[in-house]
Order: sequence, then structure tokens, then C-alpha cells
Amino acid sequence: MPREESRDEDETQGEYYVLMERINAVVEESVCFAQQVVDQHNSSQTVVEVSTERAISELGLFTVFVADAENQVVQNCCGGAFQRVKRASSDEGGICAGHGFLDVVPVDDDCLLSVEKSG
Repeated sequence: MPREESRDEDETQGEYYVLMERINAVVEESVCFAQQVVDQHNSSQTVVEVSTERAISELGLFTVFVADAENQVVQNCCGGAFQRVKRASSDEGGICAGHGFLDVVPVDDDCLLSVEKSG
């Protein structure tokens, strides 16, 4: 982002932190399943841990946007959705690090709207 010479440094620096404000999401009870492989005495066993957690959810959308060389929209659609759930007590939400969980969003195909350029 180019810096405007008329602004002092403190005012310009403040602009970068606007997106870092905490969002106070709704906390709900969630049932979480975590699968783990345990190695014991030269054999592996899969263990599923089930817990009830106070959790926060966020919705993610997979979107597709394609435009041609003249900036005309060729395709603009939602290709799918997922929900990430994290414990309300944690600031971390990384799924691979074990702090969050993936969830399925119950939507039907009619909810995933597709808008294509006509004519």
C-alpha cells in the first residue's frame, strides 16, 4: 500500500490493524470427534475420541471467478462450503495442529448458486 506523505506514521500504521479486531462469535455446544492411531506392541489401533466442547464456528466458501481478457465475467459461482469449528477457550484454530475441527455444512445444491454471463 503506497504511503501518503501528508499522513504521519502513527495514523498510517493504524490502518493496518483494522482487520485484526476480535470478532465476538456465538458460542455453542458442539460434539467433536478426533481420530487417532495408537501403536502398541507392534500393532496399530484406531481410537476415536468424542467430546462435547463449547465451540465457535466459521463458514468457508469455495468460490470460482473467471473473467476473459476484456474483463467480462465468464463464470462466478460457489463451488462448495465447509465449516471450521474451534474451542471457544482457544485463540488457535489450526485443524492440522489439533486445535480445530472440520464440519459439514448441511446445504443442498440449490443453495450453491451459480451466476454465469448471459448473451
